[in-house]
Amino acid sequence: MRGGHQEEDGDGGGGENTTTTTTTTTTTTTTKMGVEELRFEVERLRAELEGYKARERAGLDLNRPMATPGGERKGGAGSGGPSGSPGLAHPDGFRGWRSRRSLEKASADSLQLEHYFYKQGVMARPSWASKRGGEVRLAPKRESGSPVKWPFGFGRGSQSKVVNDEAMVEHYRKVSLLGEVLARCRELCWKQGMLTPLTERFEGVTIPRATLKAVDEILSLSNKPVTLRVVKNYTGQEDWADVEFDTIWANKAGLSHWGLQDLEKLIEFSDKRGVKKARFVHRILEACNQMALEDLDAQPTRHMYYHYGSEAGVKKEASVLILQVTPLLIEVDKKVYFGLMYEHDAAQKYHREVMDTVTRSHAVFRYTETALTIFTSCGIMLQQNPLSCTLFGIVASENTMYSDFDKEGKPVNRLMALFGDSHRLYEDMWDTVVNKSGVWSRRMRLGKQHLRPLDEQSLTSRSKLASDASEESSRLDRTEDSSKGIWFNVSFTKFNDPSDGTTAIFCEMKNIHKVVTQEQKLLAARKNEHDLLQSIIPKHIIEHLLEEKLEEKIAARREEASSLDSSTEGQRTPGSQRSDRSPSFSRSVSFVRNCSFSSDNSDRYLNIAAVRMKSDKRVRAMAEHQKDVTVFFADVVGFTQISAVSSPGDVMIMLNSLFTMFDDVTDFHDVYKVETIGDSYMCVTGLDMKQGSDTNLDPSLHANRMVTFAKDILGAARQVTTPDGETPVQVRVGLHSGDVVTGVVGHKMPRFCLFGDTVNVASRMESTGKPGLIHASSSTKDLVPEENWVSTGGVEAKGKGVLDTFLLECIKL
Repeated sequence: MRGGHQEEDGDGGGGENTTTTTTTTTTTTTTKMGVEELRFEVERLRAELEGYKARERAGLDLNRPMATPGGERKGGAGSGGPSGSPGLAHPDGFRGWRSRRSLEKASADSLQLEHYFYKQGVMARPSWASKRGGEVRLAPKRESGSPVKWPFGFGRGSQSKVVNDEAMVEHYRKVSLLGEVLARCRELCWKQGMLTPLTERFEGVTIPRATLKAVDEILSLSNKPVTLRVVKNYTGQEDWADVEFDTIWANKAGLSHWGLQDLEKLIEFSDKRGVKKARFVHRILEACNQMALEDLDAQPTRHMYYHYGSEAGVKKEASVLILQVTPLLIEVDKKVYFGLMYEHDAAQKYHREVMDTVTRSHAVFRYTETALTIFTSCGIMLQQNPLSCTLFGIVASENTMYSDFDKEGKPVNRLMALFGDSHRLYEDMWDTVVNKSGVWSRRMRLGKQHLRPLDEQSLTSRSKLASDASEESSRLDRTEDSSKGIWFNVSFTKFNDPSDGTTAIFCEMKNIHKVVTQEQKLLAARKNEHDLLQSIIPKHIIEHLLEEKLEEKIAARREEASSLDSSTEGQRTPGSQRSDRSPSFSRSVSFVRNCSFSSDNSDRYLNIAAVRMKSDKRVRAMAEHQKDVTVFFADVVGFTQISAVSSPGDVMIMLNSLFTMFDDVTDFHDVYKVETIGDSYMCVTGLDMKQGSDTNLDPSLHANRMVTFAKDILGAARQVTTPDGETPVQVRVGLHSGDVVTGVVGHKMPRFCLFGDTVNVASRMESTGKPGLIHASSSTKDLVPEENWVSTGGVEAKGKGVLDTFLLECIKL
C-alpha cells in the first residue's frame, strides 16, 4: 500500500519504490495462493478419509477406486467432500461438513436442512425425485452413430439406452449401498422387449436402474446383509399386499443374517414367511407396494425392526436394526423386473435415530388414554402404562420391586384372572392369539375379582375404578349393581419379547362403560317399542318385516362390496387387463381376527319407522285375503250426551276403564283387537295369522268364540259406571261373518286394517243394535245356530237394503 501511494503522489522519482511495491504484492499473492492450495488439499484429504471410512463401515472393497462422474478416482465432490459426504453412513461427519458450509451454497440434493429438522430425521425431497416422475425430461439429441439416451425413460428404439440421473447416483451414494452399484450402471442398454409389464409403469419415473451382475460384483463381499427380491409374475389382479416377490440374490452377510447357508434355503425361508407373515408385515408391504406401484414414488423406505439372532428357528435377545427397502428396476437374464433391495442393517440417519424412535414409542405407551399391559405367556405382568396401573394396581415387574406368588410358589396368573370363571372364553382367546397368531377382541365386564384377584388388593370407593363404576351405575341405571364392574373393550395380540425372544401377550383395554350402558337402555327402549308394535300389528306381519329388514341389510352389504370392487375397474394398469385393486379393499388377509362385540341387537326389533308403507312392493306384500272371519263392533250407548255433561277427564277415565277391561277379555278369548275409534271398539276372529292359534280352524269355531266374547263384554260393561258414578255403562254389539282384505296402510302412524263389505255390515249391525244385546247378521247366526237367536224381522242397511238380522240377549250377572 505504501509503494502504491508513492507511485500515485510522487513527481517522477519513484521508480525504485514502484519496483519494490510490485515485488511485495506478487509475493503476498503467491503466499495467499499457497495457503489456499494447502487449505484445499487438507480439505480434499479429509474428505477422502471420510469417504474411505464410510466405505469401510458399509463393507465395501477399499481397494476399488471410488467411482466418479468421469469414472476416475478423484477428490472433492466425488470422494466424500462437502457435496459428496457419506450422508447416512456417518451422521456426525455429515453435520461437521454442514457446519462448514452455508445453506445458500448447498445444492438442491445435498440433504442440507436446518439442524432441528435433520435431527428429527426429516429431509427435503430432492428436485429430481418428484412423485409420479414429474415432467418427463426430453431425450438428448442423437449424435451421429450413437443411440438415443433417455434419462428417465426406457427409450423408443431397438438400441435405446437408459441413464441413471447423475444427481440421483450421487444422492444414493450418501444414503444407500445401492449408490456404488448405480455408479457402475450409469448407462444401460435396455431394449423394449426386455421390459416386463410391471416395469412399463415406470416410464418417465425417477427410479434406480441396475443389473444383477453389478449388484453381485459390488455387494457380494460387503459385510452388510443385503437381499434382492423381484416381481416375476404380475397379472394386475393382485391386491397391493399380495404382490408376489421372488428372492433372487443375497450376499454372504445376507444369508448369515438369517442363519442360512445358501440361496435355496433363503428362498424356502422367505416363502414360509410370506405365507405366515405377521399383521404388521402385511400392512407395511401393502403401504410400500402402493407407494411404489400406484403413487410411483420410488424413494427408499425405512423400518425399524427386531432381529432375534442368526440361528435359524431360534429366537434370542433381539437387536434393534433398521431395514431400508429401495425400489429399483433390475436386469436379470436379459429381462427387466421391478424389485426391492433390502438392506437389513442400514445406517441411521443420525446417531440418535433408533434411540429417539424407541423413546417416542415408550412415550406413546405411557401417555395414551387406553390401558396397555404386557403379559408373559404364563400371565405375569411385565409392563403397564399409568392407566393400566389405576385398574390393576401397580403390579408389573417394570414398576415394582417384587411380584406376587400364590401359596404354591407360582406367580399369580393375572392374565387368566381377567376371565374369572369363563375358562372357555380364556381358551378361545388363547387359541386365537397364541395358536393362530390372530387378534382377539371382545366386550368384557371386569370387576375387582378380575383386575385385582388377591384378597389383600383392595378396591375401595377412593379407587378411580370403583368410583367410576358407582357413578355410572347411579347416573344411568340406579338398579344396577356397581360391584359387577365396568365394561371394557378388551383386545389381545401376541408378539416376541425383544428381551429374550419368548412369546408375550399385549392387552389393550378401553373403558366403554358409558357406551354399553346407553346401548342397553336404548335396547330396552327399542324392545318396548317392538312389544307395542306387536300389540297393534299381527305377529306374522312383524316376522315378515324382520325378514325383509334382514334381506335389505344383506343386499346393502353385497351392493357395497360390489361397488367397492367396481370402483377399481376404471383405471387400467399398463400391460394388465385391469387396474390394481386399492389396498383398502383387500380381501385376502393373512391373519386371523376374532372379534365379538355386543351390539344393540337391533335386527331383532322393529321400530315404528320399519312398519311404514314406503313402497308399493311392501304394501302388496302385506295385503292378504282372509276368508270367513267374524268382525265385532261395540260402542257406548248415549256417548254423545255423556260427553256433553261430563268433563274430558271423566270421559277419558270411563273409556279407559271400559276398553282396558275389553282388552283383558280379548286376551282371554284369543280375539284380535283391531282398533278403537272414539267410543267404538273393533276386533276380529278367524284371521290367518300364519303361526297363531286361528290357523286352519273351522269358521264356526271363530264365530262361536266371538259370540262368547261378546257375551262377556256385555256382562263386564255393567261393572263400569258413567261419570255420574251411578249409572252403569250400556254397550251395544254388532257381529257379521264374511271375507275381508287385511294390510298395513299409512306413512304416519301405520296401522293394521280390515277392509271390505264384511266390515261395513258389522258396523251397521252395531249402529242398528239395541243396548245390552248382540245384534248379528244371518251369516253369523248360521255359524252359531245353537244360540237362542231372536229375529228382528229385518233392518235397513245403507247400500244393502233390508237384511235378516237376529238379537241375542246376554245372561245377566
